[in-house]
Amino acid sequence: MSKHSVGFFAPRRTRRLAALLPLVLCACHLLRPAKTPMDFELHPAPATDADVLVVLLPGIESVAADFELHGFPQRIQAALPGADVLAVDAHFAYYWQDSLVTRLHEDVLRPRLERYEQVWLLGVSLGGLGATAYASAYPDVVDRILLLAPYLGRPHAYEPVLAEGGVLRWSPPDTQGLNPERAAYVDCWRFHRERCRAPDQPPLVYIGYGRSDRFRVANGTLASAMPPERCVIQEGGHNWETWTPLLDALLERAAAAPQ
Repeated sequence: MSKHSVGFFAPRRTRRLAALLPLVLCACHLLRPAKTPMDFELHPAPATDADVLVVLLPGIESVAADFELHGFPQRIQAALPGADVLAVDAHFAYYWQDSLVTRLHEDVLRPRLERYEQVWLLGVSLGGLGATAYASAYPDVVDRILLLAPYLGRPHAYEPVLAEGGVLRWSPPDTQGLNPERAAYVDCWRFHRERCRAPDQPPLVYIGYGRSDRFRVANGTLASAMPPERCVIQEGGHNWETWTPLLDALLERAAAAPQ
């Protein structure tokens, strides 16, 4: 797959992403305008020239500032002193309008690619779906993907994967004729199937989640096909208190992996 190939949730699949989440999630506070260019908060590497860019994508009820509130930039830079950390305001409207991948590439990543040796994406909850979407469209851009309790679809998205014996045995159906929601989920799981079948080819994927997380079945379905050293499971639910120690564990493993 080339960096110019069209991944799932790409711009030409109009409003395809809008079908992915129940409309009940579209409360007024989630429907802020999808600005162009996309806003972000940059946390420069401390006292060094950065060679790694870590891009943070928030969950559906979070904003970019929540990452700093919970100490994510500082924790990342403790593990990666040469990292610039960039938290993007990738809120729900970008998913709803199917512009997430376009804005993330044009406004955030493409103007900065020449500055860095590596690009890492870190997605929390819905942000994990966004990180997967971007990496599917631009796999040559991304070196690491860290997923914290990622949203990977409702049960109808991963139950066929389980029914066929897991990610590695699953045969993705032809998306021709599928409704947009199902087709998008097939694309999502196909991307992870490819990564699980070739785990040492970038982008390398890491996942962490709590045993009581509401997405634990989907997350566990993916984790069971991944190298064990790239998965961290601990007690906890779908909250920052669980994600913070998971972040530390995933960073330690991702930073120690061969470049």
